[in-house]
Amino acid sequence: MVRPTGTSLVHGDVITLLLESNTANFGLLDHDCYVFDPRIFASLSTGPKDCMTAIYGGVSAKTGYAYPETYLMFLHAAALKDTMARYHVDARICHEAPEALRPLLSRVGLGEGVFVKDDRAFFDTLHLLLALAVVDGYACRFLQQFDREAISHVGGTSWKTAETKELIDCYVDWCFLDLDDSAELRRRYRHRTQPFRSAAHVRAAIPMTPEAFARVAWIDALVARLAATDVPARNAEAGSVVPDRRR
Repeated sequence: MVRPTGTSLVHGDVITLLLESNTANFGLLDHDCYVFDPRIFASLSTGPKDCMTAIYGGVSAKTGYAYPETYLMFLHAAALKDTMARYHVDARICHEAPEALRPLLSRVGLGEGVFVKDDRAFFDTLHLLLALAVVDGYACRFLQQFDREAISHVGGTSWKTAETKELIDCYVDWCFLDLDDSAELRRRYRHRTQPFRSAAHVRAAIPMTPEAFARVAWIDALVARLAATDVPARNAEAGSVVPDRRR
């Protein structure tokens, strides 16, 4: 379910706290990321030289660096804790790398205005920590054997306010409320859904450009899949922690 605006904790703070307090490897799953193929969970374990495993990511055109997105990731706790202690950094956003670390970051092409993501002018959540882990010889492992039907990530469902949401965002909110069909949730989320009365009401107001039509069709297909499975129950906890159950 969509998390109420104003209840989110800063992602980097949470990841830092979890790394500091966990000895076993663990994973993080966004509240709006739905896993339909359980084999994904079985494939997340990191190798000895992996600092993390992810399924979503991108590649910097400036550096060739492959970076993970945080929607679903599995962290090698010991490796990242060691990196944190060695370089006195953590998982939080960093606008400027400490001067002493800049020669190290230059080894992976970072610095002088070049960051992990080409469209960022700062080190986003986890970026500085992961870059330093890569300097130390670790790698980010990406799951590539699963198709688009195995997992779906909605995105943007918690941080936008009623004033900044686009119509597509409002449609997503109402689709999830209609899916749950709870009077209590409708009352609680009323401030996010005004002035619309239903998903159909929002949909009628959306200018159906090809891009909007494709997005609406994707949302409709996702909601239909959720309605046909028990995925909402499995992913109900916002920002779920996936522990390492290997023993």
